[in-house]
Amino acid sequence: MTVTYPQGDPASALIDYRSRRRQLAIGAAVFMALVVLVVTLKIVQGVFFTPESTVRAFFQALADRDAGAAGGLVTPAPGRELAGEDLRGDAVLKSSGYSPPTGVRVEPAAAGEDDQATVNVSYLLAGQPQRRTFILKRDERATAGPFRAWHIVEGAIEEVYVRAETAETVLVAGTPAIVSRGLVNAFGYPGAYQVTLPEQPLLQADPVTAYPGVDRHIPVALLRPTVKPTAQGEVDRQVRTFLDQCSESPGTEDTNCPRPWAFLSSPDLTQVKILRYPTCEITISQGQVLVRGEFQAGVQRKPPYGYSGTSTYVVSGIVTATDGAVVFQPE
Repeated sequence: MTVTYPQGDPASALIDYRSRRRQLAIGAAVFMALVVLVVTLKIVQGVFFTPESTVRAFFQALADRDAGAAGGLVTPAPGRELAGEDLRGDAVLKSSGYSPPTGVRVEPAAAGEDDQATVNVSYLLAGQPQRRTFILKRDERATAGPFRAWHIVEGAIEEVYVRAETAETVLVAGTPAIVSRGLVNAFGYPGAYQVTLPEQPLLQADPVTAYPGVDRHIPVALLRPTVKPTAQGEVDRQVRTFLDQCSESPGTEDTNCPRPWAFLSSPDLTQVKILRYPTCEITISQGQVLVRGEFQAGVQRKPPYGYSGTSTYVVSGIVTATDGAVVFQPE
């Protein structure tokens, strides 16, 4: 049996064959490129856009004292009200009074519902181990090209724990913070914050360190102000001036003059002379600086009373630092 093949142009057949090979090669290359792209995107997402990477970046920002980078990774959960002085700014993180956490260890994330994840972190503060739980939420939309980033919604911001006696304002890492009912009213990122008194003429205190949201086995810092030695002379001087004013106008009730002037029945018939001025005792009690001193005075009453005598009396009051000056207020 004889088999015949269709006759054609050999050159055209060769061109068609090469064209089909080229199309297949291009298709294969496109397919491989898509595979590489998908794999690369998954690798990038799995390395740089995970809950763990966000937490690591947050602690690295604290170590770098970069408030902008740290803040860009934190989105506080809606409904949480933060009260007091905000310690998250550059002025605080770059201050020598702030120390970021060290020895940070980030544990694998535990996936949750609704694009949420939980990450536990351990680190050191003042040599003491700490452990904190971070809750993160994945962005609903892509915010970094094709990637959906994670943001910390809980765990990054806590109140500062520190008590302060006899102070209305303290400096936390150089930033003023209000003291309310003996507690510092402020909040910030994890770390150690040095707490001091603002410069003033009346009180001084050794610095203490406060830690936002620490475990309870680290004691709450207590700032204990004491009276400056230089305030003693100014208080004694103002008390002497006050007693002299009482001597010039004895018996006037609204001056808060102590005995022997107070409530004199006949001030125009009485002469009081200070024989010994007090060296006052200055103490701190229940948030106030108290003054108490004993002085000696001679009292002479004109006829028809005809009385004279010498006694020891007490002068008392409080002292405040007002407009940068020590001010004695009698009581």
